Amino acid sequence: LFIGVLIPRKGIGDLVTAWKTVPQNPRNKLLLLAKPGDGHETALVAQLVKEDPRVVHIEKVLYEYVPEYIRASDIFLFPTHHEGFGIVVGEAMGCGLPVITTRAKGVREVYVENETALVADIGSPPELAEHLERLQNDAALRRVVARRDEQRELIRMSSRGHLVGRRQQRFGRGISVGVHVGGGAHRHEGHGGVPAAHERVGQHERGGRKGES
Repeated sequence: LFIGVLIPRKGIGDLVTAWKTVPQNPRNKLLLLAKPGDGHETALVAQLVKEDPRVVHIEKVLYEYVPEYIRASDIFLFPTHHEGFGIVVGEAMGCGLPVITTRAKGVREVYVENETALVADIGSPPELAEHLERLQNDAALRRVVARRDEQRELIRMSSRGHLVGRRQQRFGRGISVGVHVGGGAHRHEGHGGVPAAHERVGQHERGGRKGES
């Protein structure tokens, strides 16, 4: 799962390269909740969606549904080059999602490296791919990192009352690991009701074998 805007400083090119590097497994899906930008990054994602049926790009999601997407995912991938503050990383951590991110300013204050997140250098798709493959193949490691994430965010909420903590209270806790959130190469527009991928998440939560995202 990636959440953000398709602009250069979010490391979209690194994300695309890393995803292409990881050995393909039809059970592994990539969901991007991402507002399009004006440049190259939007075209990169559009091309990836066209080439890879495992990739889903949703342009608009009502804020109230974002926690459901987070809980329905297995890994949060955020290859940013710079942030004012990594709020979305804190939100993912607080929902118990294992995080892969970078040593960029603005996010490195949120995690404890190699404890609450697997971390790569800025602009290093090979490191991102290595971490992604590792988490995809190691459910026990995902659970360990997720528990540490959640515990760290609970401490932050109680001791600092930070914006991340206050927003996280709306998100709740827990995670439904291994839900298949993407059924094909689709690009969705948001609407007033439940988004299409959100509906698929619900369907998969109610039955059947779960894939990975």
